[in-house]
Amino acid sequence: MKARRTTTTTQVIADWAEARFHDVSPLAVADIRLYGVTVLDAGALVERAPGAARLCFLGAVADLGDLLGARMVLELANFDAAVLLVGRWLVDEDTVARPGAFDVRRRARVVLACDDGGTAATVRFAHRAEQPEARLAVGTEALVLSTLWRAARR
Repeated sequence: MKARRTTTTTQVIADWAEARFHDVSPLAVADIRLYGVTVLDAGALVERAPGAARLCFLGAVADLGDLLGARMVLELANFDAAVLLVGRWLVDEDTVARPGAFDVRRRARVVLACDDGGTAATVRFAHRAEQPEARLAVGTEALVLSTLWRAARR
């Protein structure tokens, strides 16, 4: 079941960051990248204007567990939100699998955003590169990002 597109600030940040990554980053991301976000103009952020916020690259790790002890996480306290960029094979919910077959998986770029309002995700599939979609922020990456965000904000 697809998540409905929401208008929460966290979802707006995830959508904005995904639009920036779409301009400069390939869909097939090999590592897990952590960014800090500073919001400059909240109104322009909704319109996905490039100058509405700043993305600051904090670091990349090969394994999600490596983020838990990384020094870059301490810097999250200086930002309005945190963004995690991950490349994954995800189930394409628009493609129906044949009876008895496995769900169809497709290459996707997943952008998770976390701020004081919660966690949100935006996904862009390689075969539908012009159609990003909001998804529920669930799974290990979302849990780790929200845990890191809460720890940095204490």
